[in-house]
Amino acid sequence: MRRVLLLSAVALLGAVLAWNAGRTPTQSDDNSAAAPPTEPLAESVSTEPSPAATTAPEKPAAPATTPAPKRIVRRYEQLLKGRRAATLEVVWTTEIRDGKPVVKDVTTTLNRTARAMGRSQTVFQSRTVSTIYRTETGDVLSEVSVTDLAGERVDKLKIERIETGYRVEQQVGDNIETYIIETNGPAKLDAEAFLGVKIRSGEAIKGAVFTYPQLNRRAKALSPTKLEVMGHDDEGPGLKVVQTTEGYKTLWWFDVDGSVVRLRRGDTVIRRDDTIDLAALPRAPPSYSITLKSDRYLPRLFTAEEMVVELRVEADDTLEAPRVAPNPFTEVLERRSDFVRLKLRRFDNEDADTPYPVKAPETPEFRRALKATPLMEVDDPQLKRIVRHVAGEAKTAREAATKIADFVFTLLTKQSPPIGELTAKEILSARMGDCSEHARLFTALCRAGGIPARRCGGYVCIGNAWGSHAWSEIWVGEWIGADPTTNEIGTRARYIFLSREDDPNTIPAQIVAERSSIRVLKARFSDGELDFTSGSSVHTTSLNGITTADTPEGWTVRHFDHRSLISGPGFDADLQITPDQGYRTYATLGRGRAERKKFGNKDAFRFHARASSEVWFIPLGRQNLRLMLRRHAGRPAPIDALAQLLKPTLDRDDG
Repeated sequence: MRRVLLLSAVALLGAVLAWNAGRTPTQSDDNSAAAPPTEPLAESVSTEPSPAATTAPEKPAAPATTPAPKRIVRRYEQLLKGRRAATLEVVWTTEIRDGKPVVKDVTTTLNRTARAMGRSQTVFQSRTVSTIYRTETGDVLSEVSVTDLAGERVDKLKIERIETGYRVEQQVGDNIETYIIETNGPAKLDAEAFLGVKIRSGEAIKGAVFTYPQLNRRAKALSPTKLEVMGHDDEGPGLKVVQTTEGYKTLWWFDVDGSVVRLRRGDTVIRRDDTIDLAALPRAPPSYSITLKSDRYLPRLFTAEEMVVELRVEADDTLEAPRVAPNPFTEVLERRSDFVRLKLRRFDNEDADTPYPVKAPETPEFRRALKATPLMEVDDPQLKRIVRHVAGEAKTAREAATKIADFVFTLLTKQSPPIGELTAKEILSARMGDCSEHARLFTALCRAGGIPARRCGGYVCIGNAWGSHAWSEIWVGEWIGADPTTNEIGTRARYIFLSREDDPNTIPAQIVAERSSIRVLKARFSDGELDFTSGSSVHTTSLNGITTADTPEGWTVRHFDHRSLISGPGFDADLQITPDQGYRTYATLGRGRAERKKFGNKDAFRFHARASSEVWFIPLGRQNLRLMLRRHAGRPAPIDALAQLLKPTLDRDDG
């Protein structure tokens, strides 16, 4: 997702509010799962003073008559929901370069934050030192930022002003990417560097509106940022300014000398406190959630053709419902400040395919979807060797991608790594990861094998919950969805798309889990539709996914929202449809504990066979049928008769 684009003097806080606590703010990540819930999008950051800091008067500042001090030291803390998540020290000194005064800004950021996913938590921590040179009016001359990710890896960012714009060098571990951003003029560092001189001169009065250009590394261009001076208020202290970048707002408060004393967005507050100990971070850091409970459990979700949901947000003066860019996964039906109604769509055409190796069109879009990045070593011999081995004799792109997805799914243990963003090669070495690592390794391997691929970020429903998620798109003659975390090629209607990692035309958005809710309004499957808005009861067989043929004489069938019960002479059966999370192959499901059997026309597994009971597991493509059978007085189980009764369920196409 979007990062602070040039860490500044108080971009300062870009380092702290980077999407993934513990991730370098110079990296890009479309995985909203990793994002602290209230990070400013595309801004630098700042703060509020303690009693040790100078407070702004409740009237406009008088014009400055003396130059700024030669050396200024300030300290800040970042609070997440009222608890300290990071500390920062900012040191400004004035130097002379080519006969002209410049400001040297050195910002040190210590960060420790926990990401909550369901019942588990992952702690990310980092230390970033950012050294920036700028003019007194805020023009960026250079930047060098070094981020130590808890001793696991050191990342670097170098930015230098050149005649035609800026030269950028990004280093992630040993991987380096260099590119030029062409601009018509200099970029301003941040709101503080730009507005400070205007505050000191008395120009920044209530009602004044300013616009300045900020370097946008994601779009490789300058982006306009709007500043509105609001005056003084009770929240302060200081002069309140509203910053708007690409539709998203951040609130700043400035001291009379033009320095930042406070910044707020959502549940995150950054404030000045010159008395803090930089090392005083809590052992149990504040956490942010990336999971929302679903208002309905949808066992059949993995097979939905279409779903309509309403995302509600506890809006305030900085947070509102996300803006969702046009995309094939999610369509915006209606949007207001506090909610957005979305239609989630299946993104697959089973007839789409192209010969492998792929001959992709020669366009900027496809070149971008095949290129190497610091996080994806696409040209590395190891990755290319793995793809050749995994794809084997695949004849088509879909077949090759299916093998790659299964390789990634099988290889990685479902566990968060110690740092937020591993490179593809690091993921191979660690052999662990959550959705971020699955999507990154899969995307990198597809690209290494010549299959255009892109990494997406947003939220996904897994049946009983919505979670921040990363997945992919691949080109197999046309674009389709792919989710290596659940071992799927071709996706169904369960994804809320928020961003695409390397698409400059999408504006990353975020969902603050603690302040959001998602309500399912409708769901359509190949064999029917569910409507939860009419107020009438929903047909339980459509909801639980279990349909039956004519009931044999002497048998009873009862359907409930999430299960069905069948009873007959000498037996009782409890049946339930469950979403498949990728464990659908014989190799994965069988694993030595089950007998391979036939249940009607389906391959199945029988577990725990005893004199009085047994459990059947019948894969149905993207979902599974679990049957718990209890026999009375050792009577034989009527498996063939049960399979005939459940034939409508077994015959349904859930692939």
